[in-house]
Parts: sequence; C-alpha cells; structure tokens
Amino acid sequence: MSLLLLVKLFPNVIFLPLGGILADTCDRRKIQVAIDLCSSCVVLFFLWSVTRGSIVLCLLANFMIEALAGLYGPSNSAMLPQSVGSKNGPGDDDDEDCDEELKKATALYGMTWSITVAAGSSLGGALVAAFGMNGCFLIDSITYLTSAALLNFGVKGNFNASVATNPDTREEKGVGENQKGPAFVKSSLFSSSVLNGNTGATNNLRGNDGTGESLMLLQEQNLIKDGQQHHPHGIQANKGSTGFVGGLEFAFVQDPSVGATALLKGSGSLVHGACDVLNVAFSSRASDTESNFLSPPIKLFACVGIGNIIGSFITDNSVSSRPSHLAGLCLFGYFCMFVGCILMAFYPDVFVCICLSNVIRNIGAALIWINSTLIIQNFTPPSFLGRVNSFDCAVNTLSEAFSALAAGFLLDKQSFSEEELSYVLAGISVWFSFFWSPLRIQLKER
Repeated sequence: MSLLLLVKLFPNVIFLPLGGILADTCDRRKIQVAIDLCSSCVVLFFLWSVTRGSIVLCLLANFMIEALAGLYGPSNSAMLPQSVGSKNGPGDDDDEDCDEELKKATALYGMTWSITVAAGSSLGGALVAAFGMNGCFLIDSITYLTSAALLNFGVKGNFNASVATNPDTREEKGVGENQKGPAFVKSSLFSSSVLNGNTGATNNLRGNDGTGESLMLLQEQNLIKDGQQHHPHGIQANKGSTGFVGGLEFAFVQDPSVGATALLKGSGSLVHGACDVLNVAFSSRASDTESNFLSPPIKLFACVGIGNIIGSFITDNSVSSRPSHLAGLCLFGYFCMFVGCILMAFYPDVFVCICLSNVIRNIGAALIWINSTLIIQNFTPPSFLGRVNSFDCAVNTLSEAFSALAAGFLLDKQSFSEEELSYVLAGISVWFSFFWSPLRIQLKER
C-alpha cells in the first residue's frame, strides 16, 4: 500500500511541470482530448492486472494514469478563462474587479468536483455491487471517451495561449464564436516571442494575411513596450527564463503576489491531508453504532462534497469580486478549517459532530481553492497560466501527501490521539490565517 501511494503521488507531481509547458505552447483543448483517449486505453491495464493477478501491472497502470493526470490538469485549468465571457464590454476593462463570469465559471468548476465527491462514492459502491470490479473499469474507460467526445465536438475554438481573441477578429483567427474570454484574456493571449522580449515579435504576431492585427491590439492597449509584455495591473512580464522555470520566475520574481497565492492551496492541504487520515479513524469508531444503509466512510465523503458545494455557493454569491475580497475569503476559509478541526477535537465520539466538522472544514477548503484560483487567473498572463497552475497543483498534491504521511506517523509512532492531532491541525489552520493576511493588503493596494 505504501508503494501504491508513492506510485499514485509522484508521477502526477513529476509530470505536472511538463503539463504546464504543454498548456502554454499547444492548443489546450486538443491536449485534453488526446490525454482522455490515452487514459481510456490505460484504464484497460487495470483489467489486465486483475485477469493476470499481477501487482506489477496494477502499479504500472496507476503510474500511467497518474502521469496522464499530471499532463491533463494544467491545460484543463488554464482553458477555463478562455471559455467564458467578460462582464466588461470592449474597452471597459476594470482592473479592480475580477471578471464576474470567470468567478461563476470557477465556482461551477469547483462545484462539479464537489458533486462528484458527494455522490460519486456511493454511486461507485453501487456500481461495484451491480457490475463487479471489471465492469467498473469498463465504465471508467467509457467516461474518458465521453469527456474526449464532449471536448472535441461540444467545445469550439482555438485554445492556444498564443492566439489573440479580439472580439472583432475572432472569426478570422479561428476562435469559436462563443469564446469571448475575460477582460485580460480578451485584450491579448500573448505570444511566446513577446514574453521573451524577441525583437522579431512583429513578424510572429502578424497573421498569415499580413494585417498584424494582434500586434496592433497589443500596442493600442500599451501592453508591449520596448520588447516587454506589460501586465494590465502594472506588472511587467520581462524577458527571462523559458520553460517551467520561466513560469516560476514570473510568479515569484516579477509578481510575488501570484507566487504567494499559488501556495494557498498547499497550505490548506497541510490540514486537509491529515483530516483524511482522521476520517478513517473516526469512521472505525462509528462503525459499531452506525450500521444502516450508508456506511460511515460514505457519509463522511458525502459531507466533504456538501461542504465544497456550500463553499462554491458562498463564492458565487459574494458581494465583491475584488482580488482583495477574494483573498479575504481565502483567509476566512482557514478560519472555517480551524472551526471544523476544533469541533472534531471536542466531540470525537459523536459521529454527527464529525460529519458537521467535515462540512465546515470543507467549506473552508472550497473557499481557498476557488478564490485562490480566481486570483491566479486574474493576475497571470495567459502564456504563463499553464505553468503557474501546474506549480499550484504540484504544491497542493505534495502538501496533502506529506500531511497524510505525517498524520499516520504521529498516530502510529508517536502515540498521538485523534483528538490531539485535531488540535494540532486547528493550530496550523489559525496560524495560516494570520500568516497569509498581508496578501490581502498587498492585493488591495494594486
């Protein structure tokens, strides 16, 4: 099981940087279609491992599916801002507010995951009972094919980060009619030559018809000066390192607020991962008294999903879309995680309270996840977005795994009780709420 944990963790993290580079250099929709098709085939390796009774094949299948997941994630996240419209009309960009439609889309994006967690666990158990393990693997393979079909036939447009999405020239550039993009994306999806300060950017930005409309659009909005990309919020994407390192240089050198925001999810996962271990322990406590149709683990998974759904609704209905307000919601998310951990520590033997603590804690996790994503999307140039998202996801995955392993070590080797570990997690949550508070002030001043 330890080897399985490593095989499921490290391929995802290792391949995330490569996924970020692909997302910033290729058509993000086509990348996802290709990876979905590959994943559909890889799932069949699980059937082969069951038929052969081979643990090696099972580990190999897990390695391949997690590697593909690492390649897939950055394109999926970076494609979202290109898929929605802007509340601002052309020439009416509001630098102080995040795009309203982007906020709703990101909240909906998080909600789909939440519904999957809330309903998918019980549905998975029912499908195993009805069709067996092999039948579930076949269903899993079909879901990847369905995803590929929806992206290929249901989503139109060019989702390459170097394609301009000027509404007036969208048809000529091959971008879908409904692809408007938020205010920042609408202004320009910057070419890699501009990001690198290439003096030959004029030729690269000029279309096949020689009109050079993309360059004109950038120059009109003062986004290119002296071979540099100028961020709408005053941050310049200067010439620097290429590849994944270039994304890190932008996030932590040119715009440190983006780098700090990319660490918010990972900070929350230091609590979230250990809570997953605690849920297993508390489920075993309740297994003797909770014997109805839904087992304790399924109930706790459902509470995780319910909490994330509520957090999505809170974000969607928040009164302001200002980045400083979004940062404030992230800080409130850490406070919710603190309350959830304290409730779990106070009433560890009352299963209803454990369920409620999971709801509250995951409201906080959803607030951190959705609002930090919105801040990153609002302040990151599209040509860096894939790499910044991949770093964000990698830190989150590593933090969650480290937290789970540390929790297991404390419970098994250091004789920590579940209640004591809950208090430790509560302390970590409230500490992060104070540690990241300057970020809200920094974003308020921009």
